[in-house]
Amino acid sequence: MSDSEDQHPAKKIKLDDISHPEGWTQTNHYGMCGQCCPCCRAELEDIPFGVCPICWKLYDKSPLPN
Repeated sequence: MSDSEDQHPAKKIKLDDISHPEGWTQTNHYGMCGQCCPCCRAELEDIPFGVCPICWKLYDKSPLPN
């Protein structure tokens, strides 16, 4: 194993193990809702491009691509 592999081991994080950061709310998201808000995109879009993966799952949409 090289030095760079020792410093940055690949680790898969399960979506079930992550959540929005402190201060996030379901109505105001990050306080900057609109076209650039990934949470708003997750609710409105049909494809998972630029969406919040937590909200995408919350809205029970199709699985995110790997």
